[in-house]
Amino acid sequence: MPEIKPDFTYLNAPKQRLECGRCGATQPYKLPMPCDGFAKIMIEFARKHQECRPPQPAPPLNEMTECKIINPSDECFMAGDDREALCAAGVFLGRCAYGLKSTKDGSEVLPIFITGGWNEWWLKTFGHKFEDYTDTKPHEKIAKVLDTFRYARERGSINDIGKFAKHCAEGLRRRAKEVFDATV
Repeated sequence: MPEIKPDFTYLNAPKQRLECGRCGATQPYKLPMPCDGFAKIMIEFARKHQECRPPQPAPPLNEMTECKIINPSDECFMAGDDREALCAAGVFLGRCAYGLKSTKDGSEVLPIFITGGWNEWWLKTFGHKFEDYTDTKPHEKIAKVLDTFRYARERGSINDIGKFAKHCAEGLRRRAKEVFDATV
């Protein structure tokens, strides 16, 4: 029997899941359970992810890309030339409930994550965790994407996504200034 070299994190309550350190996949479990049952889950998870490769980052955008925001209310758009900043703006704007689709070729730029899984997607797509990206302080890049927000026509719903986009951009700029002021 080949040796199993696990590389995963054991996350206990409240999350109760195993997380692969290479590909970011997770395996939930419920406690209490017999020790041998938990050991079996851990061994199977380690075997399944033994050959995982670290996620490969998504290719960067080489040009300004306009995206339709997939949401349940008004038709709206935003644009950016930095795929990661564009996706981060989508995450902030929709709190993971909105997706982004390229208006150029219809390709999915950011999926909708109503039921979760966006952290795993981010890791797989960009090669690092969302928090690691935001720790690099890309506030202005994300705010610039949010500044490009526009409605296709006059807003018809009560939900004012444009106002929230402006609010998010202002908040990111305030945060960037606070970080800058603290380092000077």
